[in-house]
Amino acid sequence: MQQLSAIAQAHINLGRLHYEWNELALAEQQLQGQVGSWLQFEGYILLARVKQTQGDLANAFVLLHQAEQVAQTIPFQWTKGVTAAFLAYARLRLGHAEEAYNWLAQVPTTLTDDLNRVREGTYLIAARVLLA
Repeated sequence: MQQLSAIAQAHINLGRLHYEWNELALAEQQLQGQVGSWLQFEGYILLARVKQTQGDLANAFVLLHQAEQVAQTIPFQWTKGVTAAFLAYARLRLGHAEEAYNWLAQVPTTLTDDLNRVREGTYLIAARVLLA
């Protein structure tokens, strides 16, 4: 099982790299079908970002809602906040800025929180909502 998790993590990391390099088809290919608790959650989130960037917002929402369901089964509290942030970003991209702003009003972060890989995405989305 540990080997399977390492392989899934490698696919997710490759998917992240391809996404950052704007190689969206390759990112999607790496992220399809990755399973395993938080790895599945992270795969859904990244694949939703790929779909958002491709302009496929309907499927991005489907993937985000799947991530939301998986987040309910993961014992890590951070998954719920990340999912809410990306749902807010998807709503913002659909032109629902008020809904995204409502999310921002409920975010329990402050500028004094340590920045890490988990919070980075939330902070970037918060900045996008504020700019909108």
